[in-house]
Amino acid sequence: MTTAYHVSPTAALDLDALSATARALDAASGADTDDYLLILGDDYTSGPNAVTLAAWLAPQTTRLRIVPEAPVTHTEPFHVATSTATLDYAASGRAGWSPVAQTSDAAADAVGRRPAASVDAAWGEVPDVVAAVRALWTSGESDAEIRDEVTHRFIDRDKVHYVDVTGTDSVGQPWSVKGPSIVPRPPRRASCRPSPSSATHPGITVTEHRTRAEHVTPPDGGVRTARLADGTELRADAVLLAQGHLDVDPGDPGTVGEGHIPPGYTVDQDFSAIPAGEGVLVRGFGLAFIDLMEILTEGRGGRFERGAGDAVPTYVPSGREPVLWVGSRRGVSYRSKPVDGPPAVELHHLVPATLDGIPRTPDGHLEPGHLRRLLTAELHGQWSAVTDEPLDLRRIDRPLDGLAFPDRHAVEREVEAVVLTNLGRATDRRHPQDGLLYSTLVASYFVLHSLLAEGLLDDADRDLVAQVEGSFSYVCSGPPPERLGNLLALHRAGVVRFLGPDTWFRRNPGAGPRFLADSPVVVGDPVTADHLVDARLAQVTVPRVTDPVLRGLLADGELVAGTGASGAAESVFVVDGDNRAVGADGVARDGLFLVGPSTSDPVREGFGRPGQRTRVFPANRRVAEAVADALVGEQERLSPASR
Repeated sequence: MTTAYHVSPTAALDLDALSATARALDAASGADTDDYLLILGDDYTSGPNAVTLAAWLAPQTTRLRIVPEAPVTHTEPFHVATSTATLDYAASGRAGWSPVAQTSDAAADAVGRRPAASVDAAWGEVPDVVAAVRALWTSGESDAEIRDEVTHRFIDRDKVHYVDVTGTDSVGQPWSVKGPSIVPRPPRRASCRPSPSSATHPGITVTEHRTRAEHVTPPDGGVRTARLADGTELRADAVLLAQGHLDVDPGDPGTVGEGHIPPGYTVDQDFSAIPAGEGVLVRGFGLAFIDLMEILTEGRGGRFERGAGDAVPTYVPSGREPVLWVGSRRGVSYRSKPVDGPPAVELHHLVPATLDGIPRTPDGHLEPGHLRRLLTAELHGQWSAVTDEPLDLRRIDRPLDGLAFPDRHAVEREVEAVVLTNLGRATDRRHPQDGLLYSTLVASYFVLHSLLAEGLLDDADRDLVAQVEGSFSYVCSGPPPERLGNLLALHRAGVVRFLGPDTWFRRNPGAGPRFLADSPVVVGDPVTADHLVDARLAQVTVPRVTDPVLRGLLADGELVAGTGASGAAESVFVVDGDNRAVGADGVARDGLFLVGPSTSDPVREGFGRPGQRTRVFPANRRVAEAVADALVGEQERLSPASR
C-alpha cells in the first residue's frame, strides 16, 4: 500500500521536524506491504523552495519517494526541468514533482515579471510546461556522456537531441524552449504527479480520506451518504466513482485458492508471503509482470549495475529474491517504446471520407471485409514509406509462432533473443519503421473504437478490433528500454525464467507443489511451484466485481450491468451521455456519476500519447460540467473561472 504524506510550506520551516519525519517514513518504506510518498508543498511565498528542500532530504533517505511541488507560473520551464532532473539524481531515481500554478498577487509581486493571472489562465499553462520539462529530460540519452579521453569527446553528440517546444504563459504571451538540457537524462525521469494542493482553486477545499469507501446509499432527499472503512460518514449532493480497472473474483477453479495471488494493481498487492529462493509461477508478461519483477528484486534490496553504454546491466542479488517463471500467450515481454517517442502520423485510409463511403448492411453495419482491408493498407503504407524491410505483422505479434523446442533451455534462449532484438531496435534510430508502426497502431486503434462505439461493426469486425487491441498492447504499451535491459539481466542471473508461448497453468492434482505450468511446444516436464501470481488485468464482468461500493449500488438497483461495445454481456456498468449512472429501472440517477474503462462510455484515449489527439480532456470537461449542474442546478451554474 502506498501512503502519501503532504507537508505544507509553513510546516516545512521546521527543518529538524521535517528531517525526522522523512527519516521515519524512509525507515518504514521498502517493506513488502508498505510504501511511503513525501509530498512537499510550495506556495511560492512562504517557506523554502520545495525542490531545494527535496534535494536536501534526498541523501538523508534511501527508499522514501520524494515529490516536491514545483511552481511553474513564474518559473521558466527550462529551470523547472533542470532542477527536477538534478533532484532525481540526488534521490537516486526516487524523485517526482508536482506542478502547481500561482494565482496570488503575492506570488506575482515576489517576482515582478508579470501580473497575477486568473485560475484558468495559470492552470492552462501547466500542460505546456509539463510537455517542455519531459522533452528536456529526454533530450539526451542515458549513455550520451562518454568522457572519451582518447578522442577528447565529453559527449556523443548523436545521442543528444534538439528540443523545440512552445507554449503560452499565464498572461497570454508565447514562450519557447530550444536545444537540449544541460542536465543529463535523469535516472527515472522524475515522474510528474498531482499533489493535494494542486487542485485548490478559490472556494474549493480538497480533503483526502486515506481509507476505503465501503458503501454509498441511495439518495435521501437528493443527498447520498458515503460510508468509509474508518467509520466516517460523508453526506454528498454528488458522487463521482472513478475506480479505474476493477478487481474481480478470480473465478478460475483451476488455480484459485491457497498460494494464488489473483489479478490486481501490482503496486497495491501484498507479495510478502512469497519466500526467497523458491520458484514462483507468473501468468502474464506485460507491464504488470515488469512491475512485479522490480518489486521482488530491486524492491528486496537487489541492484542493477550499468557500465557506460550497457544496454543490459549486471544484476547484484540481495539473496531475498524468488525465482520467477513467467509465461503468457505470446511467451515474450511487451515490446519497448521507441527511445525518441512516437512520431506523428497522418492516416491515409482510415479517414472519414473513406469510412463514410463504405456500404452498410441492412443492420447498419459496415459491409464485411472493408475495415480489415483499410487497416492492412494503413499499416503497410506507413511502414513501407521509410523502409524496404517487409512488414510481417504475424511475426511481430507472435514471434514464437510455429516454433518447437527440444528442452526448456532452447525456449529460454529464443525468448532472450527476441527480447534482446526488441531492445536493440527500440534504442537504434536506424529503424524508424518501428516508431511509425507504433503511432499508426495507436491512431488506428482510436478510429476502430470510435466505429465500435457507434455500433457500426459486425461480429467479424469486432473480432478484428479485439485482435488490434492485443497487438496494440504488445507493440505500444511496453516498458521503457531500461526495464527490458533489467529483465535480461535478471534472466542471466537466474532470477527470471521463461516458460514459453501458449502457457497453461493449473493446480497440481497430486502430491508436491501446488501448481503446474508448461508450454505445449516445449519438451520436458511441467514446472512446479507453491505460488502462482496473475500479473495481468482481470477481465471484468459486473457480477464478479469485488468493489463493495459498486456491489452495494448494484444490489440497491442504483446501477445496472449492460453489454459492452465488444458485445460481451454484463461487462460494463451502464451510464448516460453525461456519465450519470443508469439504474435497474433504466433511469439515469441524478448526482451519481461513473467514469472509467468499465462503463458503457469509456474514453479509450485516456492514455493518449504526446502529439496525438485524444478525447479524454473534452470528455473530462463534459463530466465536470455535468457534476457542476448536479450541484448548483441548470439555472445557477458556476462560471468557468470558479468551477
